[in-house]
Amino acid sequence: MSRRLLIFLFILLILIFALLLMLNGRDDGNRARIDLDIPTARQVRDWLTVKVKSEEIRAVDEECRLDGRVFIIPERIQCSFAIRASAEQTKQIKLLAASPTQSIHLDLEQDRALTVEEDISPESEPLSLDIYRHKENADARLIFSNCIVPEPEEDREEEKPPCRVAMQ
Repeated sequence: MSRRLLIFLFILLILIFALLLMLNGRDDGNRARIDLDIPTARQVRDWLTVKVKSEEIRAVDEECRLDGRVFIIPERIQCSFAIRASAEQTKQIKLLAASPTQSIHLDLEQDRALTVEEDISPESEPLSLDIYRHKENADARLIFSNCIVPEPEEDREEEKPPCRVAMQ
């Protein structure tokens, strides 16, 4: 095949994909819009990103830690973790609140990007966050706060367990 034909086919595929995104994202007002949270767009996004590895994350606060692929966050403590960015590729981290966590608030802060603020619980869908490419490899900051765990039974004298957030 000639080079021009390949370029034409590539552009045609991009236009078809954009059209499918707009048709799939129609709202009740019959106005076309692109919805980037539809399964097709999520799948493409997953192909274009790499998962964050545990080795790329470090705890900033002494009370907080990463145990394998699980963040351990004590109650009433704000925990910060630094995630190493890459100059070459966008990374992705998927988070899910794990037992005994009832809910926890998180913020993802990055240079030259909007801060993401979310509350997650074990019942919510896994939260997928992008760590954008950065020429100077500046770390992204993942901050957990407002950890809520169930109260221990009254007849027991035990400490509340810490919140747990798992990476998928």
